[in-house]
Amino acid sequence: MPAQPLTDASVKAMKAAGGKRMDVPDSRCRGLELRVTVSGQKTWCFRFRDKSTGKTQRLTLGQYPVLGLSDARARAIAASRRVTEGGSPIQDRKAARELAAQRDADAQAHAWERLAELYLAKHARPKKRSASYDEDLLRLHVTPLWAGRDFRTIRRQDCISLLEGVAETGKGALANRLRPLLSKIFKFATDRSLLDASPALTLPKPAEDLARDRVLSDAEIRLLWSATSGAAPFSSTVALALRLILVTGARPGEVAGMNESELSELDSRGEAVWRVPAGRMKGKRPHAVPLTPLAVSIIRDARAIVDDAAERRAQASDASPQPVGTRAIFASPRGIPGADPIDAHALARAMARLGPSLAKGPVEGSPAWATAAGCDSWQVNAPTPHDLRRTAATGMRSLGVSISDVQAVLGHVRRDVLGLHYDWHDAMGEKRAALTRWAVALERIISAEAAQTVVELRPRQAGAA
Repeated sequence: MPAQPLTDASVKAMKAAGGKRMDVPDSRCRGLELRVTVSGQKTWCFRFRDKSTGKTQRLTLGQYPVLGLSDARARAIAASRRVTEGGSPIQDRKAARELAAQRDADAQAHAWERLAELYLAKHARPKKRSASYDEDLLRLHVTPLWAGRDFRTIRRQDCISLLEGVAETGKGALANRLRPLLSKIFKFATDRSLLDASPALTLPKPAEDLARDRVLSDAEIRLLWSATSGAAPFSSTVALALRLILVTGARPGEVAGMNESELSELDSRGEAVWRVPAGRMKGKRPHAVPLTPLAVSIIRDARAIVDDAAERRAQASDASPQPVGTRAIFASPRGIPGADPIDAHALARAMARLGPSLAKGPVEGSPAWATAAGCDSWQVNAPTPHDLRRTAATGMRSLGVSISDVQAVLGHVRRDVLGLHYDWHDAMGEKRAALTRWAVALERIISAEAAQTVVELRPRQAGAA
C-alpha cells in the first residue's frame, strides 16, 4: 500500500480493505508502518534494512491505541537513528531481553526466601531441635517483609528496622529471639560465600529482657487440668505433655523429647525414674527425675496413644513398627507411631490456642473448662509451658521444700567449682520427696471437693530456667 500522511483521525478510522491484512507506511516518518488486520487489530512497526545482513527487517513498536501516533513516530525515529549508526534495533531488543532475563534469574537466585529456605534445609533442620520454630519465626515475621528482595541488598539498618518494628507491636521478647536468628542466617550466608559480610553482626537488642514471674493460680491449674481432659483445641498427646511439665517441673523440650529408653521401674511404686541424658539437658549433664504415681499415670496414657496408633497402622499395612524400647512417649502423629517426638514448640502453640477459645465466652456447647474460674486472669496474662515449670518450682517452695532441693528437681547445674567438677550426688531421695509433696498438693488443687480449701501458691522463690 502506498505511503500516506497518517493522522490520529485516519489511524482511528482505518480498516483492512477487501478482507485482507494491510501495511500502511507513514509518509511523514521514514520506516514507520501501521499494520491493520481483518479483525481490526492495529500494530505499529518499523521497517528497515539491516546493514550487516542486507535483509529487510520489521521491528514491532507497539499496539494501537495503547501506543499513539506521535509516540510511534518517536520510537521509529530512535530506531532509525540506531540503524544509521550501524546497529540493529532488533538485536538491541534481543540483547536487552536476555540481560533482563539474566537479572531476573540472578534476583530469584538471591531472593531472601531462597536464603531462608537454604538455611533451614542445610543448617536448621539437620542440626537444631528448634528448626520448626525458626521456620515459624521466618514465615510469620521476616519473609512477609523481605519476600522477593535480593538478600545481598539487605543492610544493617534494614535488620534494625525489622526488629524494632516487631518490638513496637508489643512483642519485645519475640524481637529479641529474632535477633540471633537473623545473625545465624547471615553468618550461614557468609560462611558459604553468598555474602561478603553479614549485616546482622552485633545488632542492638530491640527490647529489654524482662524476667517472667508468671505462676498459675489454683483456679488456673484447675482450668488447665480440665482443658487437657480431651476438649482442648489440641491433641491428647500435647495435653498430656503439658500436664507432665506441671507435675515434674521439667523443661518443655525435655518432656516433649521423652523416650521409652529413658524410663525405668514404672511398675515399681516409689522406684519409677526418668533419666534424661546429658545431650538433652540445658546444662549438658544427665538428670534423674523421680516419677510420682501421678506422673506415671500420665506417661502410661501417652503410651496408650502410641500403642493404639501402632495397632491401627499394623492392621492397615505391613510396615515395620517402631521398636517399643526406643519409642517416643509423646509421639508425633506423623509417620511411624513412636518414631519421632512432638516438637517442643507445639506445646507453646497449644497454650496460645487456649486464650482465643476462652475469649469467645460461654456459649452453648462450650466445654466446662471454657467457663471455669481462672479464665479472666488467663486471658489477661496467658501462661506459657515454661510457666508450668515455674509453677511447679513455686509450689514446692510453698510446701516448705528447700531451695537446693527444688533446684535439684529442676536440674539446675551448680556453677561453682564443687558443682562443676565434684558434686555428682543426684539427690534422688530429696527430689522424690519434693515431687511427692507437690503431686499430693496438685491432686488436692484439681479435685472439686478441695477447690475452696487449698491455699494459693506464694510468689516464686526458686528459679525455673
